[in-house]
Amino acid sequence: MVGTHTGRRTFICNALSLGIPAQVVMKWTGHSDYKAMKPYIDIADDSQENEEDKYVYGIAGIAELFHCSLPTANRIKKSGRIKKAITQIGRKIVVDKKMALELAGQPTFHRRGA
Repeated sequence: MVGTHTGRRTFICNALSLGIPAQVVMKWTGHSDYKAMKPYIDIADDSQENEEDKYVYGIAGIAELFHCSLPTANRIKKSGRIKKAITQIGRKIVVDKKMALELAGQPTFHRRGA
């Protein structure tokens, strides 16, 4: 059974993760001091950092992930080898880092002489 406080904590953390200012969330939830909100803010910050570390963006992100040049990154993408790790909407490319490395068998794509 989920208690009401669990729902309250979830609401606060989700609101902060969505970028709603802490002062607004404090007003909504009746928190009167920042000290009481600090644990929720820390959770939301950790959640955002973990999410940011999970993805790279565009051909430049693929190049950074595989430590290669942009043309090589483009070839990696076009090869289809990491296709399951890529979400593409129009020209925007989002790559799941962990999945891409697993699919590629990571050491395969390195610059020559590096």
